[in-house]
Amino acid sequence: MARTWVEVVVKPLLAVLFCLLFGVPFVYFGFQTVRVRGEKGAGGTAVFDLTREHLWGLVRREARAEGVTGAAIETGRSGSGTRRRLVSRVVLATGSGSVPLFAGSSNVDDGAKREAVGRINEFLADPAAGSFERTLRVRNVFGWVGLPFLALGVAGLVGWLFSLLRLLGGARAGGGPGAG
Repeated sequence: MARTWVEVVVKPLLAVLFCLLFGVPFVYFGFQTVRVRGEKGAGGTAVFDLTREHLWGLVRREARAEGVTGAAIETGRSGSGTRRRLVSRVVLATGSGSVPLFAGSSNVDDGAKREAVGRINEFLADPAAGSFERTLRVRNVFGWVGLPFLALGVAGLVGWLFSLLRLLGGARAGGGPGAG
């Protein structure tokens, strides 16, 4: 029985996209490495340069926070109706607002968040400390849940491309889907 283009091309592609749509954002927010470099300025404030890496260094984001007076954990609510939950994020407080340290807010990795806030505030409170440099890593449940989806999506995409090439080669030879 001949298979149609929908069976050969569209359905597998939808499965691959489903896996990637779950895997990529979960791994992006679940596994982060942030390099924090700070220098103290006049008046007890500091300038921090942040380099955040996602997806094992494939995505890199840089930010600068000037006039930092402290670090804090901001909390808020996420969701709607009865499914609302408390989420938090680490921010560097400046005179003009705040700069987030990690990407996204979540209700996991509170230990890593408290450690980051504690170390930055210790640096700011220590008059003898002139510079600060730390590498902070977030490894939470979102990343671990997304990792199998990402692996399936990437493997499926590679397999889908090979199937598509094989199908196109068969179509040129006159034996494509629906032929026969």
